[in-house]
Amino acid sequence: MTRFAIAVILAATSHVAVSVAELDTDPETWNGRHVVVTGEIVGDYSIRADVVWVQLNDDDYAETPLAEREEPSGGNIGIGVRMPLDAFDDSWGPAGGYGIRGPIVEVEAVFRYNSPDDQGETFLDATSVEMAEPSRPIEPRPGSPLGASIGVLLALSGAALWWFGRERHPARRS
Repeated sequence: MTRFAIAVILAATSHVAVSVAELDTDPETWNGRHVVVTGEIVGDYSIRADVVWVQLNDDDYAETPLAEREEPSGGNIGIGVRMPLDAFDDSWGPAGGYGIRGPIVEVEAVFRYNSPDDQGETFLDATSVEMAEPSRPIEPRPGSPLGASIGVLLALSGAALWWFGRERHPARRS
């Protein structure tokens, strides 16, 4: 085999690090290619007979969840991942959600765009999944004094409305 043929074979089978945004921008170019995407598993683990489906988010919130930030940083962006059941490891911890940053994983996969064999789905067909960080509780920033003050003011206003409404409309006596 020539060096050129070996280089072509290696290029066709090697995994290229890519973001979900890059896949979304030009899906036809990436279709069928081997890619690596790193991100947070969110939602839940959908375990089927021989595969597990997950949602993988690789946006800014995968590294630092919204509750731990000073300011938002764009929207969420993710992609479905189908992995073989034996690639799943329940030691990763729960998937990300309210109060939990899900496990950070590196997924080696084939990108499937509008896959005719899978009802036109677009997803990562994982060949390997490695955990970089297990899930963890999200440590929220301390609340602002302004927010607490508004909450107290609203509670007092509600109590006052109830009190004065009670005085104007006494219960009927039979």
